[in-house]
Amino acid sequence: MKKLFLTFFILLIANLSIGCNSKENPLSKGDGATYEVTGHIQSEEETGKNNCNPYEYVTEYIPMQIPRIITQDDTVIFEQICNVDADTDKIVDNLYQEYSSDLSLGIKDCYPEFDKDKVSFSRVAEDDYERYQLYLNYIGNNGIDLPLNLNNMPENRYTSLGCTTFQKDSDVELALLSVTLYSNVEVNVLLSRDFSGIQSVYENNTYQELVDLLNSENASVMGGINMANVYHYQQRIFRKDTDSTTEEQIIYYTYLKKGELEYIIQYKSNYTVMEGQKAYMTASDLHSQEECRNILLSVLKIIVNS
Repeated sequence: MKKLFLTFFILLIANLSIGCNSKENPLSKGDGATYEVTGHIQSEEETGKNNCNPYEYVTEYIPMQIPRIITQDDTVIFEQICNVDADTDKIVDNLYQEYSSDLSLGIKDCYPEFDKDKVSFSRVAEDDYERYQLYLNYIGNNGIDLPLNLNNMPENRYTSLGCTTFQKDSDVELALLSVTLYSNVEVNVLLSRDFSGIQSVYENNTYQELVDLLNSENASVMGGINMANVYHYQQRIFRKDTDSTTEEQIIYYTYLKKGELEYIIQYKSNYTVMEGQKAYMTASDLHSQEECRNILLSVLKIIVNS
């Protein structure tokens, strides 16, 4: 009876809450988490027993608006994802799973390092150079400077970035650039000539929402390139005895077309404490979500101009 009442209470809150409106309120079960499209709903629990920290924490998805950014040349609009489900953050993870589960599919990665216009590789592997050439051949002249420009961002505290191609038989179907900024802010840039042909991407609700948004009046414009920007906002609440700390994070997706390529950019901001202090679990120079968002805008400008 208690479980039935709790389920009813969650659905009631979702119907009354103000924020994203949706015709459905899908709850994902069986993966250790509960996901809700809208409202102040608990979604994940960790006990801390198998973690390096002693705190228990829960994650909650909460409606939160981000103001538009309008300049003389650009208009950047952020739309909140209403249907937060188990796959919202897993476009990249699901790609690896898809291309690892079929013998006709394959994954090849390398880690280029740049010194001005010269490239070398941090990993000792004789075919890393060929793997990087495979990436360059796939993208052609579109975004050929993108790895160099992302690698040279001052926020990149490492000496390289990840470069991956996903293949069917001997044909590359899409490429991925991955860079970690400030040691804990994740940027993944997917490039493909046809995302609709990639099963795990096409079936992801976030991708469909991005495509629809790009063709709507709420599309953004940066550097003359139309793009769609969506996000979901979450809070992570740590508890130990009477102590409690609330951190916040925003996960963004951007979709754009440039030349012959489609781009999906996934940007996971740093966890920050709402009072502006450093987050409990992360050590970073970034103390606010606004600072994290400014870095996202820098990443998008690099992509548009590369």
